[in-house]
Amino acid sequence: MDLVNVFIEFFESTGFAAIEIGQVIMLLISFLLLYLAIYREFEPLLLVPIAFGMLLANLPLAGLMSPPVTEIITDTNTKELVSVTKETGGLLYYLYQGVKLGIYPISWGWSNDGFWSFNC
Repeated sequence: MDLVNVFIEFFESTGFAAIEIGQVIMLLISFLLLYLAIYREFEPLLLVPIAFGMLLANLPLAGLMSPPVTEIITDTNTKELVSVTKETGGLLYYLYQGVKLGIYPISWGWSNDGFWSFNC
């Protein structure tokens, strides 16, 4: 096997083989925002979380927003219907549950007040 085929097989095994043009544009914008926040110091407290979220959300085939996959089967011992998790959900799916349930706005207010109160 030659070196070119090794690189082709490696590229096809990564998620970047299935990347779409919209994801490429959003990744470039997120890199631009990270550059502006870190090197140019344009509102880093605002731009770094936004850019990092854009970066995570647009990774190809990462499954970060995928919900958990469950299946209902009949238990062989008890003959009852039970729910079995086949795949756990992605990290951002579970973090979004805190936003959806209203947990994060309260904690964001506390952390933001503490940040500005103590001049960190």
